[in-house]
Parts: sequence; structure tokens; C-alpha cells
Amino acid sequence: MPAEQPEVAAFELAGLSKRFGEKAAADGVDLTVPRGSFFGLVGPNGAGKTTSLSMAVGLLRPDAGTARIFGHDVWADPVAAKRLVGVLPDALAMPERLTGTEVLTYLGLLRGMDEATIGERAGELLDVLDLADAGSTLVIEYSAGMRKKIGLATALLHAPRLLVLDEPFEAVDPVSAMTIRAILQRFVAGGGSVVISSHVMALVEQLCDHVGRAAGRRPRRRRSGGAVRRAGGGPGGRRRRPGMADGLIPTLVRLRLTVWRRTPNGLRPVGVTLGLALALAALAVGTGDLGGERSTADLLAVIAAAWLVGWVIGPIQTGGADLLRPEWFAMAPLTPRRLAAGLLAASSVSIGAAITAVMLVAPAIYGGRLGADAVAMAVAALPLLLLLMILASRIVAEALGSAARSRLATELASLQYGLFIAAMLVGWAIISILADVAGDAGAEFADLLPGWLATLVRALPSGWGIVAVEAAGRGDWPLAAAALAGLAAAVWAGLLLWAWLLRRRLTGGRAGPGVTVRASGRRRLPATQLGAVTGKDLRTWLRDPRRGIEVRSSLWAAVFTTAALWALAPEVLPFAGVVVALIGAMACVNVYAMDGTALWLTLLVPGAERADVRGRQLAWLLIYVPATVLPSLVGLAVVREAWPVPWVAALVPALLGGAAGLIPLLSVYGLAPETDAHKRTGNPAETGGDATGLYFAMLFATVLTAAPPTVLLVLGSANDVPALTWLAVPAGLLTGVGCAWAFGRAAYRRLRDRGPELLQLMRVGPRPPTATREASGNPVEMMPRHRQALLSVCVTLGMIAAVPQGIVPAVMKLTGQTEPVWFLALYAPEAWQWPVVVAMVLLGLALLLVAFQLYRTARSCAASTAPDRRP
Repeated sequence: MPAEQPEVAAFELAGLSKRFGEKAAADGVDLTVPRGSFFGLVGPNGAGKTTSLSMAVGLLRPDAGTARIFGHDVWADPVAAKRLVGVLPDALAMPERLTGTEVLTYLGLLRGMDEATIGERAGELLDVLDLADAGSTLVIEYSAGMRKKIGLATALLHAPRLLVLDEPFEAVDPVSAMTIRAILQRFVAGGGSVVISSHVMALVEQLCDHVGRAAGRRPRRRRSGGAVRRAGGGPGGRRRRPGMADGLIPTLVRLRLTVWRRTPNGLRPVGVTLGLALALAALAVGTGDLGGERSTADLLAVIAAAWLVGWVIGPIQTGGADLLRPEWFAMAPLTPRRLAAGLLAASSVSIGAAITAVMLVAPAIYGGRLGADAVAMAVAALPLLLLLMILASRIVAEALGSAARSRLATELASLQYGLFIAAMLVGWAIISILADVAGDAGAEFADLLPGWLATLVRALPSGWGIVAVEAAGRGDWPLAAAALAGLAAAVWAGLLLWAWLLRRRLTGGRAGPGVTVRASGRRRLPATQLGAVTGKDLRTWLRDPRRGIEVRSSLWAAVFTTAALWALAPEVLPFAGVVVALIGAMACVNVYAMDGTALWLTLLVPGAERADVRGRQLAWLLIYVPATVLPSLVGLAVVREAWPVPWVAALVPALLGGAAGLIPLLSVYGLAPETDAHKRTGNPAETGGDATGLYFAMLFATVLTAAPPTVLLVLGSANDVPALTWLAVPAGLLTGVGCAWAFGRAAYRRLRDRGPELLQLMRVGPRPPTATREASGNPVEMMPRHRQALLSVCVTLGMIAAVPQGIVPAVMKLTGQTEPVWFLALYAPEAWQWPVVVAMVLLGLALLLVAFQLYRTARSCAASTAPDRRP
């Protein structure tokens, strides 16, 4: 390789530009940094410093222009360029659940360094940066200054020739700042080059020998700090301080509506459709005659209790956090009680609250059958019921956030999530069977609800409104007044409890105590890129509450689901492992979003994408293979029948391999951004995003990966051909291996080609502001909201019609299982069952075709309007 020419600059930008819609974040940036210089890029916040440096090191793809590091083009020759540079970005996550030493070891192995060199360099860096005592402490527990220093250590680990540091002194204490300054000066004195950005002119003047000013998003080279100072700083001017002079509640309501309009997935069409359907069903109960007024009141009390449970569990399962986060108002002059009251009022202005209000009209309709007094009581009670449900939702989410700080409470929360998932999966079967039993016995509705259950749902606060309406209807005013007063007292008590939890949240500091991890003297994984990623991911699965609750809840869900199925049909117990694989696949599908912007470390290491994907796959398999195989073996041992053996032996490897391939694939193609790992509140359920669609897509896709062995199993069983049935076992193994390899290969190629876009998606969220939506390039994001809703409904209903109502009953008929459960085709007369199955499949395909056509049209529009993004 020829020697580099002395005149080649250490760092050179030429015409770098980046636009986000109508806004030019960087516009024709030209910059040259000589070798051996200490260069400072100064400018006000928003001047484009971070955007320019991110494009220059390969973390953000430019729309135009080039970036060179010692003559190597960052985007045309990333392998050569990235080996020469160490980077410290601003405000991005690290592998938060690794210790400082583990972070450096992981990154060193990822860069291909040998273990001895890594240990020596890591020890030196931790010692020089005053982090030796914190080497065994998790990064999530580091202070701002410690995070900057461990970030600097990752930049220096591989002995680069250039350092590019974005705001290295921001939020750093004076002692840490002196340490960082000494390290950088020593690096330059040794022949290295440094580029830093800052908005503090005095710091840059004192530290740097070359200075550039970012103004108008065009950094201009300056030979001295004094010249930059004379040229003027950033724009000045007075700003009006934000306040709440117009009133707390109206301000919060307007703020919530504004955030909702600009929030991706702010309207969830499937959830809204399902909620409205259930609300209309409640209205039908209020108007119907179910065996007497008492029976109607009992059922309305059951519906109100179920709705309360939905308010408690629903937000937790879909992300937990409300649109308005209490931390935003930590510095506002508000008492916790006032803040709680304002947030409660703002939460009442939502789609969920509106649907609940529709449902709560049912008791008023029922009251209309009892008289005007009952209607008046319903009008007084229903707003209180709505507030009670919202408060219950917020209190439980807040309490779980506090509980997640202990392992025992995390296990209890995981158990609750698992129970909910199991109820969603098999609850319908249990209810259907119980209804069939009652129907066979000729029971009326009044007999279906046990007396103790009717008493219980009326005794719950959610039933007090029904009690008040019913009491007013028969003239029992003391009971009506007591029920209404109790409801008001419950709302007031809930408000006080939420205020107390908010006070703890806003004044309790970081979530959880500092965690120190004892180092192990043995290495159980090879010292390679693959071993480094696998080890990092296994530690994260074990230590991160966000990931841990997904694993634990999936295992608990499998336990509850299997127990329910065993109680209903003991012969299905060997399929417990199949349930574990499916639920584990759903729980872990959004894995890249769980790590957040820590992806930048992978993007800065040339060729690390393949190891990153394969290591994640291997870590998932190391967790779920034992969790899947063990219950399968136990089930086979308990049942002691031969027929499930080929089924289990074929389906388990197919599903495990399919899931291992689909998890990274769907995560990089359909990532649902979450709150970044280092910014979470402590409640692992408060993800800040909604991956519901991704979960269902994962479920259906994983099931489809088992299609080849399933076809052989069904044909072999239906035609009584054991050889064909056993042929499914190698077919399942080959299918699993093939899916894991092929889908993983597609995932790391996607990560290699679109990694910077994925990182940017996690930094700023899935959708730009409305004015800049066209710049996103995502066809779905560019659709009007009504078309997005139509696309979502078509995909969801199409999948339901094609798979659960089409393919599944077809398989049941082929295997001789005729229990109708909730399959429409099996309720039809025998002669019409196959036509209904075919009609359902065709309906599902038609809806999916409509969805595809909508997407293709949007993609054509996006292609015709998208800017040229090639660098």
C-alpha cells in the first residue's frame, strides 16, 4: 500500500448537505482539518454541528457531498475510513446493561482485537480516565461525566489517528472535564488529530488551535478563536418564558392534543374498531332483555369490571406511558396534586376515553327502563366511572414502574403480563366451552353468572355506578346516595394516590440503586466477534428489566396457556414447547428498538453487522431452546403416547429456527422505536412506542415458517402414512436451519445497507413532523391518516380471515377435529363447511390484496416525490 501524502488532511468535508423535509439541517458544509490539529467546531444549538459530524463519520447518510478521513471516503470506502477514527456521539445510548469493562471488552472483540491487547488497553484507559473503581458498575448507573469518559474510552480503544467528539464537555463536572481535556491534549501531542463540537466559545478558544463556526448551517474555517469571536456568535434575542397563565387544565389538554396529532400511531385503527365493537355490544346489553332487570344489571356490572381491567392492562401491554410524561413538568411550579389533576383531565380527552364514554351510556339506557330518577343517577355516576378507570390505569402503570426496581416485583409483574397474554390466547376457548356446557344444560343467562360473582362485581368500585342506578330506579335513595358518594370518594382517593406516586417519581432520582457486577474469571464464549455479541446480548437479556420482562412474561404466558389447554384437552400437553416458541418470538421481535441508539457502536465497526445479527440469533436460541425443549419432553413423558412425537420433533425446530431468523429481520424492517435505553423511567412496560402490529406480524410469520413440516404431518396423519409423518421431522429441522440462515442473512444485509437510517429512526422517532413527512421516504408515513387506517384494518382483518378463520379450520377438518370453538366454518352445516373455509381464505386474500395495492400506490407516490438521498 503506497504511503499517504503529507498534504492529505485528517478530516475533510466537501458539500455535505442534509435536509429533513423543508428544513436544511446542513447545507453545503465544507471543512478541512489539518493533521495533528485540535479543531473546534462552535455554534449555537441547532446550527447543524451534530448533523454534520454524524454524516462525516457514517452515522447519518448525507443527501449530497463527501466526507474523507485521511483521504478515505467514509461512504465509498467505509472499512478503511472507520478504522482510523474514534467517535464520541452526543446523547446516544451505550450497551447500558454492561459494565464499563465489559463495554470495552465487547467493542475490542467486535473490532477484531486480541484479548491480551484489549485487557491491557481497557485497564490503561479506565485508570487514566479515573474509572478504575467503576469498571464493574453497569453503564446505566454512570453519571453524565462518567458516561462521557467511558464513551471517550471506546473511541480511544483501538488507537485511532483521529477523534471526532460531539459535545464532549456538555453536562460534565469540572473534575471530569479536566481529565478529558488532559487526555485530548496528550493525544494531539502524540501526533493525533481531534475534532470537537461545542456551543461554548470560551472553551473552544482555550482548547483548540483551529476553530470553525457553524452559522447558517455552513461551518466556515477560521485560523484563530479571536477571529471567530469578532465574527459574532449565534443568534440572540429575548425569548418569552413558557408558562401556564391560560390555566393548567386547558393548557395540558391543548398540549396533549398537539402531541397526539404529531405522534406516530396516535390513532390505532384496529384497537379503535375493536373498542367500538365492544362498546356497541354493551349498548345492546343495556337495551336488551336477558332474563330480567336483575340479569341485565349483573351483566352491565361484569362489563364495567372487565372494562376497568382493560384500562389497567391495555396501556401496559401497548407501551404503558401516557402521551404527557410527568417529567416534562418537574420544574413547573405545580404541586403533585395539581399536576395529577391536570394530567387526569388531559387524559380524559382521548380516543380511549371517548370509547369508554360510549360504553358507559349503556347504564343510562338501562336506567331509562327504570325511570327518570335512574337516568339522573346514571348521568351523575358515569363521569365518575370514567375518571376512576383512567386513574386506575395510571396508578397501576406508575406502581409497576416503582415495583420494577426490585427483582421480586419484576417477577410479579411478569407473571401478571403472562396471565394477560394467556387469557388473550385461550380465554376465548374457555368461555366458549363453558357457554356450550351451560347451553347444553338449557340454562338461562341468569344461571350462567354465579351469585358470588354477581355480588363481587357489584362490590367493586366499577359496579357502584350500576348499584346507584338500580337503587334510584326502585327508590332506595340511601343506597343510591351511598354508592354515588363511594364512587366520588374512590376517585378522590385515586387522585391522592396518583399524586403521591408522582411525587416519588419526580423526586426519587434514577430508577434503582447502583448495580455492581462481580467479574468472572472464566470466559464461556469464544473471543470472536460472534462471541462478543452473543455474550453482550445474553447479559442484556438477563440484566435489562425491559428485555427481562419480555422473556419472563413469555415463559409465564406459556405456563398459563399450557395449563389451560391441558385442563381442556390433556393430549395437547406435549405442545407446550410450541407455545413457548411462539410467545417467545412475539415477545422479542422488537429487539433492536430495545437497545435503542446503542446501534452506533456496531455501525462504526467495519463489517460488524453480520456478527451483530448472528450473535443476537444465537443468544435468543441459547435462552429459548432449553425453555422450549424441556416442557416438550415433560409433556411427552406425561402423556405417554406415540402420535405427538413426530409432531413435536418437527414443529419445535421449525418454529425455533423461523423465530430466530424473523426476530432480527422484522426488527430491522419494521422497527417500532421505543424510549432510548438510557432515558427510560424505570417501568419496563413504558416503552414509549407501540409494537402491537409487529407482534401480530411476528406471530403469523412464525406460524408460516412451520408450513412445510405441517403439510407433511397433516397429510401423513390424514392418510395414515407413518413414513410421511416421520418425514416431517427432518423437514422441520431443515426448515428451521434454512429460515434462521436466510432471514438472518437478509437482516444483516439490511443493517449494512440501511443502518444509518435505522439509527436515525431510533433517534427521532418513526415519523417526522407533518410538514416534513414527505422527506421520510416511508410510503406508509406519507399516506393520509384515513388511508393508514384502511391499510391497517385490511391487513388485520385479512390475516384473521385467511389464517384463523380459513387455514386453521381447514387443518382441523383434515385432522378430524370438529369442535367449533370460535371458527365460523365449523358452526355451519356439514355441507357448507368447506365452502365457508374457502370463502374465508378468499376474503382474507382479497383484503390483503387491497392492502398491498394501497401500499404499492403509496410507494409509487413516495418514489416520485422523495429527494435524492445518495451521498
